[in-house]
Amino acid sequence: MKNRFVVTACRFHVKEENKLLIMGWFWENQPNGNRISITLDKKKLPFVIEEKDLGMSELKNKDGMLVTKQYFLWVDLPSNWKQSKKLCVINSHQGIHDISCAVSTQRLKRIGQKVQKYIDKGSANEKGFRISGWYINDGSVNISFTDTEGKKYPVEFKMKKRPDVLRLYPESKAEDVIGFTATYKGDVPKKINVNLKSDTKKSVYTVTLLPSSMEKKLEKLKKGYEKTKVYYHQFGPAETLRKVWFKAVKRDTISYKLWLKTQTPSNDLLLKQQKKQFMYGPKITIVVPLYKTPENYLTEMIESVKRQTYGNWELCLSDGSGQNSPLNSLLKRYEKEEKRIKVVYSDKPLKIAENTNAALDIATGDFIAFADHDDFLAPHALYECVSALNNDKTIDISIQMRIKWI
Repeated sequence: MKNRFVVTACRFHVKEENKLLIMGWFWENQPNGNRISITLDKKKLPFVIEEKDLGMSELKNKDGMLVTKQYFLWVDLPSNWKQSKKLCVINSHQGIHDISCAVSTQRLKRIGQKVQKYIDKGSANEKGFRISGWYINDGSVNISFTDTEGKKYPVEFKMKKRPDVLRLYPESKAEDVIGFTATYKGDVPKKINVNLKSDTKKSVYTVTLLPSSMEKKLEKLKKGYEKTKVYYHQFGPAETLRKVWFKAVKRDTISYKLWLKTQTPSNDLLLKQQKKQFMYGPKITIVVPLYKTPENYLTEMIESVKRQTYGNWELCLSDGSGQNSPLNSLLKRYEKEEKRIKVVYSDKPLKIAENTNAALDIATGDFIAFADHDDFLAPHALYECVSALNNDKTIDISIQMRIKWI
């Protein structure tokens, strides 16, 4: 089938019983006339499909086409699904049917019995060890660390936010996604078990902290094999060989120009952005220190700010060129033409930190964006930042932008 649907993950809903999530993507980025059906022992099941944007690190390149979308299939299983044998995901187009995935109910049972988690890494030195990862807390999950003999290790446990994981668990609240770093000071065991247990589920993951040279080689081979197997499943043999070749010659399979083309809004979309009224519309101050900047660079930078589709901004410039600055007339002209442009002048040359602080002194925005005097902002740069702030009310950051011509 030309437009295959590739299943990348299968898990249960965190809170609703008998609801399954199947994640995947199309070779042509979108269904394009293909129809997905899900069966349990050949009986069709109801499901809801959601389209999601992939993150930059998740983008895929299939036959020169950039894949930027993934699809979440929320499947309602019958209450007696455990008595069945097999679940299938079928991709159909013009009478041709392709089984994208087939999974036994025995395997689904095992998936449902485990705490959903991932251990990012474990490391050790002469002072102790450190392990980091994440897990989904249903309200009753306890975590502990033991060696192979069952000895418990009292670790210093620090939690952190994992917005990357939350994107994959949209039914969860931010506080349910527990990112962590566990640190122990003392003698280091060869292996440590990360034990996760709730009222109904249990997971154990073993981390080898002191591997032998042979174990290191075997682990590297194992990871390479697993990555190759996954890639082969998603892209097929020809694309897998191409990927291996690019790895060998250290070339990137994702073209920046191809990615940029898909991310650049059309003129019609830019016009729509200009009319968008956000519920939350913070003022963004762009702070730029100047020092005898070539006039063409400075003009391009200022004009790129003026072309922003999001209008609640101010541009605070500090001219640290000193007396007889070559920028004086140009800056005064922009100040007169655009009330959102503010300039502070100095009679003496300023170093970069002094220059930046001088611009910060006149800033009145809710968020600060730092830029250089030769930077160039895409017209939707501030719009995308404010859109993200409206989608995630927990964001509380200073935004730095540095977008240059490539």
